[in-house]
Amino acid sequence: MDKFILVVIILSVLLVFASLVYDGVACFNNTSYIATVTDKERVVTGNESYYLVFTELENGDVRVFRNVDTWMRGKINSSDVQGKLNVGVRYQFGVAGWRIPMFSKYENIIWFEEVQ
Repeated sequence: MDKFILVVIILSVLLVFASLVYDGVACFNNTSYIATVTDKERVVTGNESYYLVFTELENGDVRVFRNVDTWMRGKINSSDVQGKLNVGVRYQFGVAGWRIPMFSKYENIIWFEEVQ
């Protein structure tokens, strides 16, 4: 087998493994934010669709969250969550994961509650 093909195969396997490890570990990296929803949308790419929630934190920083079902956390209501979030309302968000702009990775909303 050509060495180049072998290297490509090994790198591909490592990339898939790293992605699976990231998703598993990120699912349990918990953070909480208080933020006001400024916009929300549904993104469709090929066979995949997911929700994004655009927010502004209390200090003025902008934060974008992903809203998808997460079976490992028992969250299977992302469409309901998206429908209940209202633009202009302040919420406390419990999220999991990390924001990695280079790979378009976002923290995922696990729970939320309105803050007065």
